[in-house]
Amino acid sequence: MGRSPLRGVLLATAAGVSFGAASVFTKAVAGEWTPEAPLAEWTALLVLSAFAVAGLLLSQASYRGAGLAAPLATLTVVNPVVAAAVGVTLFGEGFRYGAAGAVAALICGAVAAGGLVELTLDRMAPALGLPPPPRRAGAGKGRGVRRRRRAP
Repeated sequence: MGRSPLRGVLLATAAGVSFGAASVFTKAVAGEWTPEAPLAEWTALLVLSAFAVAGLLLSQASYRGAGLAAPLATLTVVNPVVAAAVGVTLFGEGFRYGAAGAVAALICGAVAAGGLVELTLDRMAPALGLPPPPRRAGAGKGRGVRRRRRAP
């Protein structure tokens, strides 16, 4: 895929999944840890370390050539979504405020996903040959040095 923004977003998604899995293993290790046998969970510690290192390497690779905005936003959203999905499905956890909390979480997730798509498409427009998105009135003003008009 070269160094396109889509590549950055895909790598950031993989990094978010990896960090989310590391979060799950952190919960498992912390729940099973005892002072009497501190290394009894060594296999889970190794898996946790592998996921954390993989997430770090994938996140760093996602920024190369793709800028910072879309990969960082993707990583920030995917990590807790994966951890929450695993918590709800495997650990039987729920949402605060029951069904209303679940609906609110889904709505917020949909808004965040829409923002990620917008960020990605905004960065990919030049690569796809699409026109740049319209500028808002007043956007970009105030930057740089103002030049005086010379009298004719």
